[in-house]
Amino acid sequence: MDVQHKESLVVGGFVSWLTNLWQHIFTLMSPIRKKSNLSYDATTKELETLVVVPVVLLTLMSLIFVYSSSAMKGVYLASSSEMFLKKQLLISAACAIYLISCLFLKDTFWKTLPLISYLVVGFLLALVFVPGLYPEIGGAKRWLRIAGVQFQPSELAKISLVLLLAKILSAPHFRSHKFIEGVVPVALFFMIYAVLLLSQPDFGTTVLCAGVCTGVLTIAGIPKRFICGIIGTGLLGMIMMIIVAPYRWSRLIVFVDPWKQLHGGGFQIIQSYLGFQNGSLLGEGLGESKQKLFFLPEPHTDFILAVIGEELGFIGVMFIVMSYGALIFAGFRISQKQQDGFWYYLCVGITLMLSFQTIMNMGVVMGMLPTKGIPLPFISNGASSLMAYTIMISALLMANRRYPLKNPPHISCDRAGHLVRSPPPYE
Repeated sequence: MDVQHKESLVVGGFVSWLTNLWQHIFTLMSPIRKKSNLSYDATTKELETLVVVPVVLLTLMSLIFVYSSSAMKGVYLASSSEMFLKKQLLISAACAIYLISCLFLKDTFWKTLPLISYLVVGFLLALVFVPGLYPEIGGAKRWLRIAGVQFQPSELAKISLVLLLAKILSAPHFRSHKFIEGVVPVALFFMIYAVLLLSQPDFGTTVLCAGVCTGVLTIAGIPKRFICGIIGTGLLGMIMMIIVAPYRWSRLIVFVDPWKQLHGGGFQIIQSYLGFQNGSLLGEGLGESKQKLFFLPEPHTDFILAVIGEELGFIGVMFIVMSYGALIFAGFRISQKQQDGFWYYLCVGITLMLSFQTIMNMGVVMGMLPTKGIPLPFISNGASSLMAYTIMISALLMANRRYPLKNPPHISCDRAGHLVRSPPPYE
């Protein structure tokens, strides 16, 4: 039996097993809810379902397609088609245990994290300057290796930055209409991370974090002149980063016309195009992708959506898009319920981070954005990204249980940048 045929049989059995497993999830969650003394109304339960179900479905899709897209590479590297699947399955199980354990945490725990997490992650990012701790892989030093464990601190930087944003914007001294007391603190903390990220270099994560900071500040009610200044400064900084790094300019040229570098920089995106073309409407079938057979580089990581598009077609890609859409809708809906500034900005920041990263990855894979190493949340192979977004989802679930409102209050900001809302209509 050849590897590809074996792969199709294993994937089919794996889907059946995961479906049966999902049927028992809510049964297992029921006694845990009772022990944690949580009170749920209809809206809270609906929003929790709207968060949990897409996350579980996306994670299951990850396990299926990490195996499907990496089986041949696993055989080539370690004579094991399950090499990458086993690692992803292990970290997925650990993340599931973490999510369940978060039901027992108090919400005050999250308010103690912002500064501590910022300093710890900043220290881990600064270790890039210590020789030997960040091995160079693919021309970048993004993976920190300590005691045999390798992970990406840049993924943890996303959640630590969002936590600190929520802390700053909800502080009594924050003034959204003033530059020094509003924009400057956020800009300073972001710039520290930006310098450390660009030292790896990780231009994609830097742009992502900049976009999230700008989005959260906009929602906080800063004046339009400040927004225009931030965007203008950001664009100028991006142009400078492209000028000083010739490979970034090369990527921009490839983005404009990848066919001019058919066997060079345009090879990866062209293979991605072919994957979507082969998939058409209904796809080639599970395990039947051809682009993953060493045509599409690293098909189990940043370009995994191309494999999904080839095997499940347009229908499969739309299923992924709708799952993210439901999760993003739930995130913004949960933020509307919050009466505490910290939790409001935390939910908004998490949702924007998820939204922007998903859009960036899909835009790159579909050729609508220049190629960058941005993973697809919950689906791309990788422990660091999955752990970071699991932490974010646990925060959303905690926030959802804080205010079980059927009708969220109207939200606005006063000139000081503080949340102003109508009284919550408890029913």
